[in-house]
Amino acid sequence: MVQSKRRRIGVNPVRVLNGMRRELSLPTVTESKPVKITREVMRQVCIEVWKKYPQSLTQVDYQLGELTLALVD
Repeated sequence: MVQSKRRRIGVNPVRVLNGMRRELSLPTVTESKPVKITREVMRQVCIEVWKKYPQSLTQVDYQLGELTLALVD
């Protein structure tokens, strides 16, 4: 008995989402390409964190304040 494989139809979720948002008079969503994190980018982020929050890298129980945490999020 030979069974044919069923193929799934490709659905563009962004298109569906934008259609729903259009009905509610909301702005459309755009697709963004992921940013490649290179060694240089990672190094720059580490340097900025070290300058702003040096205690965060040395203290085990360090926690960001509520305002800073909101900025990070």
